[in-house]
Amino acid sequence: MLKEMSPFERDEVYKYKYFPDQFAALLAYYEVKKCVRDHFLNTSNLYLKKDYLGRPRLEGWSGDISLSHTDGCVLIGTVNYGNIGVDIQRIEPLNEGVEHLFLSEKEKAHFYSLPNDEKTNYLFTIWTLKEALLKCQGSGFLAKSPTDVSFSLDHTFKKVIAVEGTEIINMKFKLFKLFNCYQAAVCYSNSEDHFQSRMEYQ
Repeated sequence: MLKEMSPFERDEVYKYKYFPDQFAALLAYYEVKKCVRDHFLNTSNLYLKKDYLGRPRLEGWSGDISLSHTDGCVLIGTVNYGNIGVDIQRIEPLNEGVEHLFLSEKEKAHFYSLPNDEKTNYLFTIWTLKEALLKCQGSGFLAKSPTDVSFSLDHTFKKVIAVEGTEIINMKFKLFKLFNCYQAAVCYSNSEDHFQSRMEYQ
């Protein structure tokens, strides 16, 4: 796979210090190009680049892509029109007090009201949603604090009811789990109400 990568893509892979992260990045770049070729544009001339905001793009295609990987699991998203943001995280115990880093006041109030066995899932659901949203918008946490955005979810944490604190224009959200130990979120903004996503597990 590495031989098929452009010099820029190889440099991006080698920015990661550890081999598992390098391999996950390599797999993500390979799979996102394969997904675009299979579903949208049958060409071999697709090369990863970054726009002025640092978002990944594929040179030679006008659609949008998003990539995320964690602990051996890779998630990619593509849309032919509009924007997309994806995020995936391994669900594991978090340090006490971490909720102050990214939950809004409204979300913290809900978090504290939950039974202890639901709190970790809630935190990871909100975290992945905020990452996916900000990737889709192209701003990232450097431009906007995650505590300024507030999500309201249904009682199963599987559906977004409302979003406050950010401009939402035709944004749609998908939430799902993989192997019961990975939380994933997708945010996309196209009018056709469909997207292509693909997950790979090392």
